[in-house]
Order: sequence, then C-alpha cells, then structure tokens
Amino acid sequence: MKAFRLGFVIALFLLFLVGAVYLSSRSRLTQKTERSPTPTARPVADITPATFPKLESVDKKTTYNASSLVGSLPTTVAAYRVLSSFAVLEKARRVARVLGFSSEPQTIDIPGEPLYAWDEGEKTFSAGGSPPAIAYLSGLPKNLPSVSVSVEVLKRSARSFLEDNALVPAGTAAENINTAYLAPVGNDPVQTTRDRATVVQLDYRLFLGGIPVLSGYPDIPTYTFWFDGAGAMRKFSGLLFPPVEVAGEIQILSLSEAKARLESGGGTILSAFSQADKNRVETQYYSFKTTRVTDASQAYYFTPGQEVLAPVYVFTGTATDERTKKTVNTITLVSALP
Repeated sequence: MKAFRLGFVIALFLLFLVGAVYLSSRSRLTQKTERSPTPTARPVADITPATFPKLESVDKKTTYNASSLVGSLPTTVAAYRVLSSFAVLEKARRVARVLGFSSEPQTIDIPGEPLYAWDEGEKTFSAGGSPPAIAYLSGLPKNLPSVSVSVEVLKRSARSFLEDNALVPAGTAAENINTAYLAPVGNDPVQTTRDRATVVQLDYRLFLGGIPVLSGYPDIPTYTFWFDGAGAMRKFSGLLFPPVEVAGEIQILSLSEAKARLESGGGTILSAFSQADKNRVETQYYSFKTTRVTDASQAYYFTPGQEVLAPVYVFTGTATDERTKKTVNTITLVSALP
C-alpha cells in the first residue's frame, strides 16, 4: 500500500504541474506595456544560452512563416544575475508547515533531482524536480458547493499565500495572468461557466521589469491555485526561483534577426495545444508541417545552475493538425543572444 501511495504522489506531482497547461493556454506571455528603464551599468559578458526541454507531443519538425510580423522590440534589456541557489527541502519544509503538515517528508529517488513527499491521507505535498517545483493537493469532496466567494477575495488569499511563504523572489512581481472556472470530475479539471463552477483556478506569472520569467515549459504558469466554492485552497503548484539582482545590460538580437533565426530552424517548440482539447486531461499528440507565427515577445528564461537569466524571444503561432484538422496553438522559443 505504501508503494502505491508513493507512486500516486509522484504521478500527482507531475500531472498537476503539467495539468495547469490545459487551462492556461491563453495565458499572457508577452511583456507588460510599462517596462522598467534599462540600467546603465556595465555590460554583462559570457551569458549562457537557455537550455530547453524536449516537447514530446509533436511528432515532427515544423517550418515557420513569420512574414506577417512587423514592428520592432528593444535590442537592449537588463541583465539579471542569479544570487544564490537554495535548498529545495528547506524551502519545502517551510511551506509544508504553513499547510499544516507535521511529519517529515519521504525522499523518493527519481531521475534527476530527488522528490520530497508529505502524505497525510486526504492531503499531499511534494517538492523537487528540475526546475524545482512544489505541489499541494487537498482532496475534493464529491459535492462541492457553487462558487460564492468573489474572485478579488481569492486573489487576496493567493497573494497572502505567496507572501507568507516567501515564494516571490525580491525584485520580481507575480501577476495574475489567467482566471478559469471549473467543475472538476474527481481531480481532473473541466472548464465551465461562472454560474456552474465549484472551483476557481488562478494562474500567476513572475515578471522582471515588465518582462515575464519562464522556466521549463512556457505555458505552465509560475503559480497555480485551485480554490473551492467557499474559498478554501484545494490545490497549489509553483516553480521555485532563486533571488536575482540587476547586473548590467545585454545587447540582444533585433526582432528581424530573431525571425530569421526562427525561420532557419533555430527555434525550439515548447507548446502545442488545441483549444478543442481543453477538457482532455491525457496528453494530446499533434502533427503539422508549417506554423504561421502571429506574435512575438521577449522573456527571461531560467535554467537551474545558470549564473545569469537568459533572454529569449517567444513566438506564438497556429498550425493545423494533419490528422484531425484541429487548429493547434504553438509557442516556440529562440535564444535572443547574438
């Protein structure tokens, strides 16, 4: 039974982190309109390009058509140096205490970083992975009441939780990028309308100087909350970021140069998802030959172990799945370093 519970905790940890994607596929990834001025400190040299994971749900390489993109984006951005690493277990213990866990975690050996798991029957909490993340689940009753709490009250609760656990690094800002109304089946998310909802999902993204900070897959929010109809937090997942400081400035590719790099095969597709599959929990696989790029923005990308956050271009677009003819929304990242 214990082995089964541990397996369940691991599966829950992975599925909940990835599951936020399906309800956040329209989340705002572009930078905010007001950007902090770029500091005039000395330039930063020898920045390591971002290292991206592999997307398994697309079975072939795609070509890109970015001819419709016009305009320009800044060619100089602030550089942010990672101040220090942190002990995942120490940070997880602090959050676990706030959530009411009194026991010590079990250490589960999985490929890469170890996973720490607290399991107290109706509620579980896990921490680990690369990039490091945490995930909490409190069991959902079968007959949840309809949502009666205002979203603004829930946002204040989410903000308090982030602040009480020091999850937002100094110098960054966590902004609400998506609100979804759910009527879950078991622990599976099913989107619905506000009047039928029994759960509210709130998604947050970290920003630095108005530019989003990404890690892992870009369509996974930095933090995701589930609140039930009475306002109790039932689920939480979040990426753990180290503190950073401004360290100078970075000269980056122009938008036209980044487009050329994308069209010549220099991009990495990290999200492919059709809105037609928004209530499907299982992984959806797509196949398409051409992606039409519809928008471009800039972001910082964090890879564990790097000394300076890497600047990237984020290209969003659409494609048509060859088998089902569904419209697939895509996100492709390109290094912004010359």
